[in-house]
Amino acid sequence: MMYSGVWFAQEMVPNEYSSIITCSMTNYTWIGNLMRVVERGLTSEGRKVRQNSIIRPDEDGEEGEMIVDAEGVPSAPYQILATDYENYACVHSCLSFMGFRAAFSWIYTRKPNTDHTYVVLCRDYFAEKGVDPNPLKPMKQGKDCPYMDKLDQIFAHTKLVLGRKMGTQTAVTSNTEEMTNFEETSEILDVTHTDGNSKDEQKARTPKKVESSNGDNTVLEEL
Repeated sequence: MMYSGVWFAQEMVPNEYSSIITCSMTNYTWIGNLMRVVERGLTSEGRKVRQNSIIRPDEDGEEGEMIVDAEGVPSAPYQILATDYENYACVHSCLSFMGFRAAFSWIYTRKPNTDHTYVVLCRDYFAEKGVDPNPLKPMKQGKDCPYMDKLDQIFAHTKLVLGRKMGTQTAVTSNTEEMTNFEETSEILDVTHTDGNSKDEQKARTPKKVESSNGDNTVLEEL
């Protein structure tokens, strides 16, 4: 799926299930028929945190409709309302559990500092689909974010992933050398653990381990 790779949140509806409020960077990697999601960012106190989840296709849904699972959180729809895969993605989720109902939206782009046109485009698309864009709040990105000194490697990673999905891997072979040490970017936003009892760490929920069902060795390592 060409949705794979790294996305940066430009705007999002604040929600209690995430402690990340700035510098949100999410890497999506297919493992068999599931998508592994690793989001990194900073809390309100400026602490680095990582939150993991799993996205799976909604067998009863339409194209672009999926289900997201995370430990301690009810399964929820994950719908990609619009995307061109290379620049922007407009995502919406509506959670309903035991009488509780909440709606969340995200505007993602492939670059942290991006053309505001994509934000306007998603807001207009949300409104067109009956999703209120007013609760969306800007996400601080760019300057002072931990990933800034690794942007070239992050962009190369996404370009490589998209090249594979589009069958144009030869177009990105020039990045091979640059990607040799790409595993170093896994330290960009790694969590600094203390006693594991802080509010932020409790919110950094990790789903149960998911093994690849087909032994696919082409899956890229997470950031």
